[in-house]
Amino acid sequence: IKEQEQIPTNVEKDPTEIEIIVNGSIVKLRGKSRYVFVDILDVVPFDVQEAKNSTLVLKVNEEAAEFTTPIKANDCITMIWKG
Repeated sequence: IKEQEQIPTNVEKDPTEIEIIVNGSIVKLRGKSRYVFVDILDVVPFDVQEAKNSTLVLKVNEEAAEFTTPIKANDCITMIWKG
């Protein structure tokens, strides 16, 4: 009887710690196997009261981003109010 081949998967199951740069400061994200932009709010204080007729600018590596944009180690994140 032939043994079944194990099929590798590309899905990480173990939590991963990554470092990113948010508005010029190094930040560590922990506890998930993958991260999206909104995960930054778990570790970076962000005051929505500052909005006052401003537009929220979200970028990952200088590209426009959304809260669901994937992020990875060493990404450079911008999250500012502009207006």
